[in-house]
Amino acid sequence: MISLADCMGLCDLSPEEVQAISEHEHVPEIIAATLGSYLLHSEHGPEKVRQIIVGDIRSAVRRHDIPHARQLVSVLRHFLHEHPELRRRSIASRNMQTGWATPPLGACAGSGAALMQSVGGAMSLKDILVLVDSNSEAVVQCALSVTSSFDAHLTAAGLVIDPTASLGFLEASAALAASALDKSRDAAQQSLDEIAARGRRSGIAVTSMILEAGIGNIVETLGPHLRPFDLVIVEQPHPDVPSEREILIETGLFGSGRPLLVVPYIRKELFRTENVMVAWDASVPAARALGDAIPMLAKARRVEVAVVNDGPEGDVVLGLEVTRHLTRHGINAELSRLVGVGDVANTLLSHASDSGADLLVMGGYGHSRFREFVLGGATRGILRSMTLPVLMSH
Repeated sequence: MISLADCMGLCDLSPEEVQAISEHEHVPEIIAATLGSYLLHSEHGPEKVRQIIVGDIRSAVRRHDIPHARQLVSVLRHFLHEHPELRRRSIASRNMQTGWATPPLGACAGSGAALMQSVGGAMSLKDILVLVDSNSEAVVQCALSVTSSFDAHLTAAGLVIDPTASLGFLEASAALAASALDKSRDAAQQSLDEIAARGRRSGIAVTSMILEAGIGNIVETLGPHLRPFDLVIVEQPHPDVPSEREILIETGLFGSGRPLLVVPYIRKELFRTENVMVAWDASVPAARALGDAIPMLAKARRVEVAVVNDGPEGDVVLGLEVTRHLTRHGINAELSRLVGVGDVANTLLSHASDSGADLLVMGGYGHSRFREFVLGGATRGILRSMTLPVLMSH
């Protein structure tokens, strides 16, 4: 039986070069060694290996993994030393011919700042809003983690329901209503102060604000406050704890124009984007979610574009176009065709669980009810059963 060591000895590549091929192609090292050996002995094969290593460098830079990018630069230098014929043309001219848009080797070998500059204007998240209530815990930890990951500023907002803005106030005592409002404000401020203190302990700048609205005009009141941010984060509604989280999700999804990150209330782990799954159905919401997720996808080690399709291959072609689009952002993505098992929500969540996804990216859907949008069935199904964070856009 041929072992990995045997393949390494026969392929004329260093272990680090084989690891680079394995990372790029998402295959075990023994297969990467076999592929590398084939490429080295085929026409234009060494150039393909060079492109693979350069692609790995660019992916590492995109997700801000500077130590790994530097290590890959050393791998590339060794490979070019062993194959001097590849040095005769400049990287820039070769990029124009092959369609690769890679950072200059000198930039990758330099400081972290130079590495970030070399990717040229990559989108990022710098201004984040988290919506909290007195029972919020998972969403706070997630928001601090996301903020730290993107070196961003965090604003924590607490919703206070103003009874004096509701129709029922006319039937209640003015003193009782005012007292209830004061208590709600105090409780919200206490929660926000605790979040700010947690942020300070983690070295994260946190601004807090209280948003007041009547029970009947939450969407109209909150919507404009959410729009100046890059990302809005809210916790999944808990079926056993009454709250306004569902209306907060509807406001964030349909009233903010910004991407919405929903965090499971059972979530204990820090926010991760190692393995990201993108649900794709070629709709406008899915396209917006894909674009909004680019900063997170750029940090991922694995991105999977999942198409739910019980019929012919039609939508798979559209999925291939998405993977090509992501490649042009320096993001290597795989395409998966999922056979529907029950409804779409269950199919997506089952596959996310099986694949170990850290994050699900999808369009957030709704339908019109009078002059408002309410959550559609598939979106509501995801929110009801989700066990991983979900990034949604509408």
